[in-house]
Amino acid sequence: MYQSLLILTLALSISFAAAAPVATHLQAACRDGQVFLTWTEPAGLQGDLTVLMSKQPITTPSPENTKIVASGLNPGTAYDWWLNKETYGNPVPKDPNTGEAYKPPHEGFVITPGGQRINPDSGLHVHTVGPDEAGPTYYAVIGVDNAEIVAGQNSLTQPVNQQPGAVTPIWQNEGAPDVAKGKGLPLHLILHAKTGIGDMDYLVFGDKSLGWREGLPFKFGVRVTPDCVEVRPTDRTWIGRMFPEGLDGCQKLTPAIHSFWYGYNSNIHWPDRMDVGIVTNYTERRLLWIVDWVQRTYQTDPSRTYAFGSSMGGCGDIASAIRHPEVFAAIRAHVPIVAYDKGAGGDSEMRVVKETGGMEMMTNEGVTVRDRLNGTKFVREHPGDLPFLVITNGRQDKSIPWWKNPDFYRAMRDGRHGMIAAWDEGDHAGCGRAMPADIKAWDNLKSFHQLFALNLSYPALTNLSVDNSPGNGEATDGDPVGFMGRGLTWDVPVDEADRYEVVIKWTLEAGKLPVTADVTPRRLQAFKLKPGDKVTARNLAADGTEEQRVTLTADDHGLVTFPGFRVTTAAGNRLVLTK
Repeated sequence: MYQSLLILTLALSISFAAAAPVATHLQAACRDGQVFLTWTEPAGLQGDLTVLMSKQPITTPSPENTKIVASGLNPGTAYDWWLNKETYGNPVPKDPNTGEAYKPPHEGFVITPGGQRINPDSGLHVHTVGPDEAGPTYYAVIGVDNAEIVAGQNSLTQPVNQQPGAVTPIWQNEGAPDVAKGKGLPLHLILHAKTGIGDMDYLVFGDKSLGWREGLPFKFGVRVTPDCVEVRPTDRTWIGRMFPEGLDGCQKLTPAIHSFWYGYNSNIHWPDRMDVGIVTNYTERRLLWIVDWVQRTYQTDPSRTYAFGSSMGGCGDIASAIRHPEVFAAIRAHVPIVAYDKGAGGDSEMRVVKETGGMEMMTNEGVTVRDRLNGTKFVREHPGDLPFLVITNGRQDKSIPWWKNPDFYRAMRDGRHGMIAAWDEGDHAGCGRAMPADIKAWDNLKSFHQLFALNLSYPALTNLSVDNSPGNGEATDGDPVGFMGRGLTWDVPVDEADRYEVVIKWTLEAGKLPVTADVTPRRLQAFKLKPGDKVTARNLAADGTEEQRVTLTADDHGLVTFPGFRVTTAAGNRLVLTK
């Protein structure tokens, strides 16, 4: 009898254990187009969790009309991992006074403006309501190894009335942001370098288009100055596992990766599935989402948005920002990678090869990672207007090798795109220290404000007679210090339906005059040309004397270029185009 009771007791205990759900006290609330799910988890919970959604009560793990809205959730998703300094890749040294190792803050997210932090050891998932998901809806949370459903514990017994809406970032500070001060100002997007940190003013839980799973949190900062609205996002992404295969040491401290402001493999959370994943531009999408929200909320001037980045931030300028001429009027990129490759000149593939799963993996844009991140290829295939670019690189840079830059510069020149390129013999940290003041001035994005806007034309100046040679990418070829596109500026153009005028001026040593350049009016507003249209082009000196006259024919893209336009005095020469 004792043995029978023992067997029964064991059976009941096993049954009870199997019936214990992975979550309890599941609650749901909908606001700003998102459902915020929170739940309690047992101590020591292991394994991934999955969130289910249905229009009917969920009583079994896979009832009809139930769908998975998110999988791959770690236990403790309420933990605000952004607070951990080591998330960004720099190990924090021991306290010199006590010898104690760094202990990261253990706090939960703030999910309501001005609210308290939630329990960091609990569960949190935020679902963005789709346009076809409105109305009363049920949710449940299960585990990969334990799909037990217990109504009222890990499954809602009452539906949440969810509605689509505009997702609103959650303010993380005291008080409230003074968004009115941003009205009409230019917007500066500042992209940090590897192991850098953006600001933490706003928290967003992304939809499924913004990460390997929906509900991934990201933060960004907004600062209003008298001259502009500065936006500082963060590149890091939580992948829910350590990343031992990463080739950068900064990838191995916490379960987060950097993406060089582009994206990563859709199966990054599951290493055994990465070979069938799709490399997706999640981070680029995130940047565009942030910029759009700040433009609308702070009412910045939508025609004057600019990007700045150094090192990995500069890589983001080339991988993402330059591809959006509908958003960015001009870009300042310092020591960027322009094309990811591995060879005699160095290895830049190692920055993204493990995060993507391989350079020959396919992307969501239908090309390989190698081709998608090849800025030179992009420029050669896009004859239309691009953001004006100021770019600097160091020929002795071992972190971001020099060898691919000359071809990129030539692609910009051959495509008649607006660019100033500068290079020196500096290494990664030293590049630019000895640059002349006029090049350094571009580091302040206010230098772009008067010359570049989406609703303002500008002359792209290429093939200057004073341009230096960047060489073929080998360390001993080309000018060790040099410039392309440097020394010329212009007044605001007259851009009318039948007439285009712009005064082009020389800003450097008068002794170098005359200077010639090919002039291509870009971002035309009213002076529109169709392929084959002919225009009369004149070069008028400051006293009105005609220096040059040519007839130009618009090419297949509606562009005309005045070749060898002469600038003869410091006062400048006027280009006049008439139909």
